[in-house]
Parts: sequence; C-alpha cells; structure tokens
Amino acid sequence: MRTDSRSSKRSNASALRIAALAAIPIVLGSIPMSLFERMPKLCVLRRMGIPCWGCGMTRAVASASRGDLGAAWRYNTLSVIVVPILGSLWWRLISRDIDGR
Repeated sequence: MRTDSRSSKRSNASALRIAALAAIPIVLGSIPMSLFERMPKLCVLRRMGIPCWGCGMTRAVASASRGDLGAAWRYNTLSVIVVPILGSLWWRLISRDIDGR
C-alpha cells in the first residue's frame, strides 16, 4: 500500500512537471513582442559600449517560439545555436519525465 502511495505521488509530480515544461513555449509565445520591446535593456556591457553576445537573446527565443526565425536571427544571430540547444534540453526534460526516469 505504501509503495502505491509513493508511486502515485511520483506520477502526479511527473505529470505536473510535464505540464509546466509544456507550458513554457506556449506562455513565451503568447507574450506580445511589444512588451519585450518596451522592457529596459539592462546589459552592463552594452551600457559601457562593449558588444554583448547575449543581448537580444530573450527576444530571439520568444520570436523563435512563435516560429519567426527571421526575427530571431535579427535580434541575435547566435539564436541559431542557442534555440536548438534550449529546445533539445526542453525535450530531454519532458521525455525523461514521460519515461519515468
């Protein structure tokens, strides 16, 4: 009986994690880009006039989650590397929970 309770709690937690992970691209894709445009640019390097490889990455990932890869490229050219890596990590986390590991 005790094992069933643990198993049930574990499967509930796994289902919750899967739902939360699945919601990430949906939520990110539903945030209006105008909101991202209005957000202040907080990069210290950019404020000092030093080029920053990370600037625009949030906007690039949000654009990619909408399927707008051209905009993602314009926001940050490194998004062609970062977005697939993030997608792969995201899928690994989901598949790990689905497989029960």
